[in-house]
Amino acid sequence: MRIRDTARAAKAQCGFTLVELLITISILLVLATLAMPSIVQHMRTAAIRAAATNAQAILNQARAEAIKKNCSIVAARTTGGFTFSHSGCNAPFANGVYTLPGMSAGGIYKTSEEVAISGPASVTFQPLGTALAAQTFTLTHTRHNTTMRVFVELSGRIRIQQ
Repeated sequence: MRIRDTARAAKAQCGFTLVELLITISILLVLATLAMPSIVQHMRTAAIRAAATNAQAILNQARAEAIKKNCSIVAARTTGGFTFSHSGCNAPFANGVYTLPGMSAGGIYKTSEEVAISGPASVTFQPLGTALAAQTFTLTHTRHNTTMRVFVELSGRIRIQQ
């Protein structure tokens, strides 16, 4: 008889009470409310950083092509991206526009739909990979108004800074 009574008592104690569940849920809601501003800020920073990293990769691609083709490649700033053109190359280009995989139909490397690029009209990479002039491109997220800068140094090195 005692074994049955203890088994019933143990069964009756399984689970959580409604009060325990409500306290746990309220603590989780408070923690989520406290974490939300930093999560939103991280998302904003991640969006502009992704666009800046993409712009850096595009400019590095232009530099690499200048070295590979042994001619000057011009990366011209367009709305939302860059286009490549050549200067003094014997390699075949369609109407002077250099197209590579990853470019859109118009020969544009897109950085992001929500990012505006400002700065010089273009940057020219010479056959040794150096830049003709040091340039700074500013990327601004259109919704969040956060900015990052992409620097092209005379040596051809491309770096990102907030």
